[in-house]
Amino acid sequence: MMMRGWPRFLLRAFALILLIQLVVACAGLWFVVESNFPFHIERPDGTSYFALSVGLFLVSVCLLIVIGQAAILYSALRHPIAAMRAATAFVKSLPHRHGGKLKLDRTGVAELDALMLALNATAARLESQDQALGAASKGEQAHKRIFETLANASPLPEVLAQIALYVEQQNPDLICSLFVVDESGTNLLLQAAPSLSPEYNAAMLSMPVRDGVCCSGTAAYRCERVAIENIQEHPHWAAQRQMVISEGLVSCWAEPLFSSQRELLGTFAIYHRKEALPTPEEFALIQDAANLASVAIERKRTEEQLHLAAMVYSASTEAIFVSDASNYLIAVNPAFEHLTGYTAREVIGRPASFLKAERNPPDLPERINEALTSTGHWQGDVWSRRKNGEIYAESLTITAISDDNGNPRYHVALFSDITEKKNTEQAVWQQANNDALTNLPNRRLFRDRLVQDIARAGRARQQIALLFIDLDHFKQVNDVLGHDAGDTLLIEASQRIRACVRDSDTVARLGGDEFTVILYGGDCVAVAERVCEQILFSLTQPFTLGKEKAYISASIGITLYPNDAKDIENLLKNADQAMYAAKEIGRNGYSWFTAELQEAAQARHALANDLRNALPNGEFELYFQPIIDLESEHPAKAEVLLRWCHPVRGMISPDEFIPLAEEIGLIQDIGDWVFNEAIKQALSWPQVDGEPVCVSINKSPREFAAQDCAERWVEAIAQAGFDPQRIILEITEGAIIQDRHSVSEKLGRLRAAGVRIAIDDFGTGYSSLSYLKKYPIDFLKIDRSFVRDINADTSDRALCEAIITIANLMDLRVVAEGVEDAAQRDFLFNVGCDYCQGYLYSPPLSAWDFVEYLRNADLRLASRVA
Repeated sequence: MMMRGWPRFLLRAFALILLIQLVVACAGLWFVVESNFPFHIERPDGTSYFALSVGLFLVSVCLLIVIGQAAILYSALRHPIAAMRAATAFVKSLPHRHGGKLKLDRTGVAELDALMLALNATAARLESQDQALGAASKGEQAHKRIFETLANASPLPEVLAQIALYVEQQNPDLICSLFVVDESGTNLLLQAAPSLSPEYNAAMLSMPVRDGVCCSGTAAYRCERVAIENIQEHPHWAAQRQMVISEGLVSCWAEPLFSSQRELLGTFAIYHRKEALPTPEEFALIQDAANLASVAIERKRTEEQLHLAAMVYSASTEAIFVSDASNYLIAVNPAFEHLTGYTAREVIGRPASFLKAERNPPDLPERINEALTSTGHWQGDVWSRRKNGEIYAESLTITAISDDNGNPRYHVALFSDITEKKNTEQAVWQQANNDALTNLPNRRLFRDRLVQDIARAGRARQQIALLFIDLDHFKQVNDVLGHDAGDTLLIEASQRIRACVRDSDTVARLGGDEFTVILYGGDCVAVAERVCEQILFSLTQPFTLGKEKAYISASIGITLYPNDAKDIENLLKNADQAMYAAKEIGRNGYSWFTAELQEAAQARHALANDLRNALPNGEFELYFQPIIDLESEHPAKAEVLLRWCHPVRGMISPDEFIPLAEEIGLIQDIGDWVFNEAIKQALSWPQVDGEPVCVSINKSPREFAAQDCAERWVEAIAQAGFDPQRIILEITEGAIIQDRHSVSEKLGRLRAAGVRIAIDDFGTGYSSLSYLKKYPIDFLKIDRSFVRDINADTSDRALCEAIITIANLMDLRVVAEGVEDAAQRDFLFNVGCDYCQGYLYSPPLSAWDFVEYLRNADLRLASRVA
């Protein structure tokens, strides 16, 4: 070390002097030995001991001097050699030390110094890499500890706290906090902030996911990173300014946390105690920690869901099994074992179909597979078998679970025992659909089966015969032998009827002693007749009711689908009417329904019987509808309208019973009664504006058929003392067409007597203008069908205007029927119509109400004049 920095030539001169000294020492030693100077001691062989001793001493001194000088030279030269050796040893040890730093002195030798500098630089780089590897090793260890904590099912806050500490250990300038979004997705909940004060954490325990709310709330709302350099002055932190100042926090960065499905999980917030934005290295560290936190949160949630699913799976009262794509069982829950009696070990690996009972439809597996393929879901009730062989009903739901490619991977089935429910439903269904006495289908089930048979017959183009059976003389059995005997008879009668039909046919009891039979397909006509004959024969056989014997028969009505009707209501009605027809022809027989004869005949028969009694019983009433003079707007006339007040059906319109009265020959009597009654009531009417109100009476063409009709009407007018000018007879064009010559004479006699004539419903028939010329006509009545649409239909407006124009040219008065609003009235008045009637002024009124109407009309007119 003492010769550090010597020039090279001095070292060489020093070595040369040392060599000379060594040579001189050796020469001196030789001289002393050879000359025996300065002592003379001789040995026997002639050698002096003393001289030898001195010579050896001198040689030793010389050697010591040489050794000392060599040591000095070695000391000067040893430094670079040691450095070289130290460098070599260090380089050899590099793989084991992972870098280091060489501290070597300069040697003065340029090559050695350059080598030392290179080795120092290499060592510095290796030391830096060694530090980086050490930090990475610490990071890996931290990751390992975090994942170990996560694997040990530690609470989520504990795992997130470790992540926060990991970041803070890597960079002590950072302060971390982690938030997790709640289930609603609207709030962030603080989970970990180990380096922040409890007061600060309490204040930040929950924050909304909203723009402008701190960094975490904004980052969660925007789903992007948010960095604020100074939160003490930023408006987003205005509400927390004092709190962050007291905590010493200056800047804040927030990173949103996402799941693998890009769902928001929470945020990772990092604080700094000075104004700063994250460097790339810090961002990398934060991103690494954010990824760790996302994995931890998602895994914890998945664990919770799996735990919940496992709890539900194990605790579910519904049996569950999971099968693979080939439908082999791979898992079952405890409820499955309890319900089926099989343990998991006994069923795993077996096909799920082994549980199903033979009572299921043969095509059930195909239907289930088809539903799972098309919709991924199937639900229904099936029959299964327990381990002990017991068959039970189960409600089964199967859901297909597909892999990422959409191919079925698993089938999850849930089922429960519904045997008791099925039995209850069967009992309820039995009570609701079967007759309690005969156990036959009741009316409800009968209708359901008839609907099904109609649908099936419609598709297959088949026929259905419907039989309606009513027991004859059954009431006598009840009255004489009692209701118990009657019930026994009904039970045996139902059995006899059931024995006469096929198993595929339906026999039902509708109630009382009425039964129905549905015969489907084949030659329904021949089958129905044969079945009816068998039923009639069977029911005429004596019934043994205790000690008594009873004899009954039956009346059967038959109708066909689709020949007679295509719906249930009409089929039942037709069969019922045919049954009554069978009763009318003597009972103990059957009758086919024909819509043209039986329906019309029975309806006419019932109505005709009532109609014959209507006049003697005083069931007819007269109503009056005012006819208004458009010029003066006061009621000038009134049309007589006949109403039948039926004791059962109530008020019946003349459109329903007048045609029947004409057919059965009652129209003359009814017409005369109307004529006389109208005159009698008109005599008591008050005048309006000093003028009597005329009465307009409808006459049927059948009434004009009588030869003396005109004489009778004129005589009735004279006997009543009524002014014939106040009578207007309304006839239709049909009366003129039927017998032109006879009608013309009768109209002439009536006209001569002062009675005026009106053509009713003009425009709906032939509307020949020749009628207006040949016959004594005074009024034309425009039918309501033309008046109804004159506001909107230009054709109706034109027709009405044309009729009125023609009537005015022929000096005829025009009455418009069915005027409902002022616009219709105004149009008719403007085109020259004289009178109108309709609901604009009044509906048809009873005799009493019409009198009141006339009185009020006169009062209104008087007040208007005043």
